Amino acid sequence: MRAQSPPPAGGRSAPLAAVEHHYQIALLGLVASGYLAIVTGGLLDFYATILTGTALVARLLIVMGVLRWTPPDRFEARAGLCYLAFYPIDWYFLSKDSVAATVHLLLFLGVVRLFTAKTPRDFRFVQTLALLQILAATLSASVYFLIFLTCFLMFGIATLAGAEVLRSGSGAASTGVKLPLVAQSGLHGFGWRLTGLTFFIASTIVLIGGGLFFTLPRSAHAAFQHLAPLRTKFPGLSNVVSLGEIGEIEQSESALLHVRMTSRFAPTHLKWRGMVLSQFDGRSWRQGNKEIPMIRVDKGFARLSDRPSHALAFQYEVRMGDLDSDILFLAGRPQMASLAVPAIYGTSDTGYRVPGRPIGPFTYSGYSVLEEPGSNVAALRREERAEYLELPYTDPRIGDLARSWVGGGSGPLYEARAIERHLRNDFGYTLQLPSKEVSDPLAHFLFERKKGHCEFFASAMAVMLRERGIPSRVVTGFQSGVLNPLNGWLILRASDAHSWVEGWIEGTGWITFDPTPFSTAPPKSQLMQQARFYLDAFEVFWGEWVVGYDFDRQLRLATDLHDSSRAASGSWLDWMAAGATWLNQDFPRYARKWAAPVAGSLVGALTLIFGLGWIWKLMSGRGRLARLKSGGGQRSDATLLYQRALKALTRRGIEKQGCDTAGEFARSLEPSELGRLMGEITGLYNRLRFGGDAGAAARMFELVARLEKLP
Repeated sequence: MRAQSPPPAGGRSAPLAAVEHHYQIALLGLVASGYLAIVTGGLLDFYATILTGTALVARLLIVMGVLRWTPPDRFEARAGLCYLAFYPIDWYFLSKDSVAATVHLLLFLGVVRLFTAKTPRDFRFVQTLALLQILAATLSASVYFLIFLTCFLMFGIATLAGAEVLRSGSGAASTGVKLPLVAQSGLHGFGWRLTGLTFFIASTIVLIGGGLFFTLPRSAHAAFQHLAPLRTKFPGLSNVVSLGEIGEIEQSESALLHVRMTSRFAPTHLKWRGMVLSQFDGRSWRQGNKEIPMIRVDKGFARLSDRPSHALAFQYEVRMGDLDSDILFLAGRPQMASLAVPAIYGTSDTGYRVPGRPIGPFTYSGYSVLEEPGSNVAALRREERAEYLELPYTDPRIGDLARSWVGGGSGPLYEARAIERHLRNDFGYTLQLPSKEVSDPLAHFLFERKKGHCEFFASAMAVMLRERGIPSRVVTGFQSGVLNPLNGWLILRASDAHSWVEGWIEGTGWITFDPTPFSTAPPKSQLMQQARFYLDAFEVFWGEWVVGYDFDRQLRLATDLHDSSRAASGSWLDWMAAGATWLNQDFPRYARKWAAPVAGSLVGALTLIFGLGWIWKLMSGRGRLARLKSGGGQRSDATLLYQRALKALTRRGIEKQGCDTAGEFARSLEPSELGRLMGEITGLYNRLRFGGDAGAAARMFELVARLEKLP
């Protein structure tokens, strides 16, 4: 159905003006819903968000009458020409992207048209813009999309309803037909009544659509595969990490990973290992040049380790959001992974990656064991030792500092623990980056600033270990996280990104060291934390049961419902058996004891209810009489009084036929006192019911009372 748009507002009657005010608010809400869906989906940059939002707020103030401004003639044409001149500047210097610049142009033209819309074509353009906005927001697959889609649906129905009322009213007015009423109950509360109807229709559509969504077989994964959503890119979550990048990540509170333990044994405080970096150039760490083997995924499973382990094993499921990273984050020592891709690349010495992973949220499962240093570990090969000991030119003071910290200790493990302890105890933790770029960031951290975040500590320890002849490497990933008590998922946010060190100890293997001190940031508000738990739980549900809803999840849902129904039917049989036993054994005894008190209470309650009803009827009748006498009648009073008059005639054997109008029925009565009273009552009824003459109510009430008293 195509929406009909209203004609110009000039010359509106009072009823149509009230409808148009409701229409303008609904149209603005329609555009704002699409705009907010784009913003929360991360599809709009900061400046475009602020400017467009400010324009929408200004338009709302104009519609509400708070701000008065009328665009001058040819405002839209002049503004469009000015922006066309600005468009190349936005393309080449500001946005530096043709798509983003074109989106800015369309938003600008749409907002300007929203201010200047007068003709039906203008309103159709604004409605089309809102529809394109909500369609563009589907590319984000964000949980907020459901909220703003519902708002868009409600405002859309309100816009269609308002446009239809305006179209009908304007068409009737153009033919000379008088429109005394907009609704049967008058203009009072018309907007709220239309809003309630809109909410009811939209809620019904959402409920029916949601039921069909979970019932009909479909493959949401295949559908969303072709939408190409924009992923959130975080520096540092790749095979190259520059000093300072992870600190930038930690300042964000975005939820990047969700983890759920699926085994009975569920260890806590795990490190979720991502990339292993071995080459350092003084400013950044990168992955080594060794060949990265491919691991085929056979029937959904990839074997990551051929070495059997007798350590404690655990299983987990990881949900990765729209994160621009192809890294598999795994805990402990991974043995096996389950994921829906043909192959992965990497080893435990490099980290595991999924190049070209499916677009959108990505889910995989892991099977790992707790890390346990081995006693019969093969020695490092010569080329591997050289790689993990390679150093660029470093400040000589770094090696001297490492020697002073280890003192006369014996053994590489003792030296590694000493370096780790000094970095933790003698330096401070901060997420603030240096105010200016320095030539040697590592020396600046150790000897001048003496505070930083995790990759500075990890880099310092890795370099010091290499200065001491101990092979080392830097690992990036996540640690800690917060368990959501609402759904049992562990939330790993960007602020949980971390880097640590692995050092090679002869005869033992790779040992994990974490030289970063604990953060001293103040605890977060409990109220805000709880609110975020609810939002995060809903976001996980959205990703699992909406974005990732497929035939497998449909079968799981059907199985759960079947099991629940069987359990419920069994419980019903138990309840029926227990009820039969109670009726046969216990009910007679309780009946004899409580029959009289219960019967007396029931009689008293009924007496009180009907008594209060009679009192209320009496008081309300007196209150209505007082209101009618004071000239406070309403349109609805005309119908009630006229029905009282008809009842009085029915008691005398005179009945009104349904095909007769009120005037025809009054003229059909015989000339008498009764006919005269009914004729005058009919005239007052028309004045009050259709003319809104409140003064006719009191006179009509008196005549109806006189009619009821006639013999």
